Amino acid sequence: PATLSATPAGGSGSYTYQWSSNFEPDLGNTSSIDVVPSTTTVYTVVVQDNCGNSATANIVYTITSPPLTLTMSPGLEICPGDSAFISVEATGGYGDYYYDWVHSGETTPGVWVHPDRTTTYTVIVSDECQTFTVEGSTEVVIIKPTANFNSSSTTYFNDLPITFINQSQNAVNYEWTFGDGNFSDFTHPTNVYDEPGIYYVTLVAIDEKGCTDTITKPINIEEEWYIYVPNTFTPNGDGLNENFSIVTDPSCWDEWDLKIYNRWGNLVWESDSPLEYWDGDGATTAVYVWTLNASMSDFVIKRRGHITLFR
Repeated sequence: PATLSATPAGGSGSYTYQWSSNFEPDLGNTSSIDVVPSTTTVYTVVVQDNCGNSATANIVYTITSPPLTLTMSPGLEICPGDSAFISVEATGGYGDYYYDWVHSGETTPGVWVHPDRTTTYTVIVSDECQTFTVEGSTEVVIIKPTANFNSSSTTYFNDLPITFINQSQNAVNYEWTFGDGNFSDFTHPTNVYDEPGIYYVTLVAIDEKGCTDTITKPINIEEEWYIYVPNTFTPNGDGLNENFSIVTDPSCWDEWDLKIYNRWGNLVWESDSPLEYWDGDGATTAVYVWTLNASMSDFVIKRRGHITLFR
C-alpha cells in the first residue's frame, strides 16, 4: 500500500483535487489517497484554485514483479468413494508462495480430497510480501450410473423363462446374478429357475469410467401351474367339443369362481370348482362373457374373456 499526496502552492484561494489513473478515471477528490495497485500504474492529480487555474502532476507506482496468477488443476470426475489429487500452480508475485486450502487448512500446493458428493475446492495463495492474495477453485464431480431393472411379468413360475428388463441409466456394461447360481452380462437377460422359492436378483451397472451402482430385488418363484380357456364350443350332440370348461390343475386352486353371462349381462351359469363344466343347456348360439376369480395361497388371478356357443 502507498499514500499519494498533493501539496499545492500559489494560486488563489482554496484548492480542489481530482485523482485518476490509467485504469480508473475517478479515484477521489481529497488531497491524498491510499492505493494498492496490482501492476505498474500512473496516477494523476489535477489541482484547481477558485479562479479556475489548474496544475497537473503524475506519480508512477512501479511494481517490479508481475501480478500473481494461479493455474488450477482441471476439474475431475471420480467414482463415489474414490480420492482425487488437486493442485494449484502460482506464477508472478514476489518471493515464496503461501497456500491456504479453505476446506482443510492445508498449506501445500496440492492436496488429496475424498468427496462424497460433487464439491468445489478453493485455495487462497499469497506471495512473500503479501502484495498479492488470489483465490482459485476447481471442482471434483462425483459420477455414477443408476442401476435398476424390472421383469417381463408380475408372476413367476419354475421351469418358465423370465426376461429381466434393464432400466439402468448412464451405464454401458452389466453384471447379473440371479440367486440360483446363474450369471449373465447381457443387457436384458433371461433366466429359468428350476425350483420354486425366493431368489435375490442382483444387477451391477458399470459406466464408461468403471464406476458402479448395485441394486438387489427379491423374486418369488411359484410352483408352475397352467390355465387354458377355450373360445368356442359346440353342444350339438355330435360328441365333439360339447362342453365349456377351463383346463387347469384343480389341485392348485383354493378358491374358484367362474361365471358366464349373456350379452344382456344376465348370469346364465356359475361354478365354484375347476372340475365342473357348462354344457350350454338352454342357451342359444351367441357370444357369452366369462369371468374367473381364483386364488392359491397368496396368489389371486382375475380373468375375463368371451366364449362363442355354436349349435
